[in-house]
Amino acid sequence: MNIGDEVTFRALHADGECYRWWYSTVEAVHADRIVVWMFKDEIIHQPNGDRSMPCDSRLHVLLDKWYSVEELLKPDGTCVELYLNINAPVIIEGNQITYTDYELDVSKVMGQPAEIIDQDEFAEAILRYGYSPEHQARCWAAAHEALLLAESWTPQPQAKIKSPLRRQRHASSNTGFASARSRSAVAWLPSFSSTKRSCATPTG
Repeated sequence: MNIGDEVTFRALHADGECYRWWYSTVEAVHADRIVVWMFKDEIIHQPNGDRSMPCDSRLHVLLDKWYSVEELLKPDGTCVELYLNINAPVIIEGNQITYTDYELDVSKVMGQPAEIIDQDEFAEAILRYGYSPEHQARCWAAAHEALLLAESWTPQPQAKIKSPLRRQRHASSNTGFASARSRSAVAWLPSFSSTKRSCATPTG
C-alpha cells in the first residue's frame, strides 16, 4: 500500500454483515498506522441508499489498536471534531481494509471535553450479538483509552494529497453495504442523520 493508492473500506457488524463501504485515498503509511483521506462529496455506500460526504475527513487507521481516529475538517482544514470508532484491529488484504465495528464511539468537538457516545447502541448489540462479559470489558477499556487519546490528539492541518477526480463509477455502484453514523451537532456541517454516525469513516 502506497501514498496515493485508492483503498476500499468495509465495515462489518459482529455477525459478519457488511453494512457500509467506501473508497479513500492513502495519505501516509507508518509502521503503526495508515492514514487515509476522504474528500467532501465522495460516496459512502449503504443498503438504504448511498450518501455523499458532507466534509473532508482524515482517518488514522491504528493497526494495533481497538479504535481508529477520524478528523472531521472544515474547508480551510480546521478540525472541528475528532471521532474515535471502537472496532477490532483491522484486516488488510491488498488494498482493502476491513474492520468489525463494536458500536461504542468517542467524540470530541474541539473546545469541549471528549465523551463516550452510542452507549445505547452498545447495550443493544450485547443482546443482539451475544457479547461476552470479557468482550464487553475489552470494548470499554478501548473506549476509555480512546477518550484519553482524544484529549491529547493534535490534528494535522492539511491533506498531503490532491483531490482525485470524482469517482462516478462508485456513485452508481449497488454493491456497497453501509450505515452512516448519527453524528453530534456541528453547526457548519450539513445534516447527516441516520442510525450510526459518520462524516466518513468512516469516518467510521
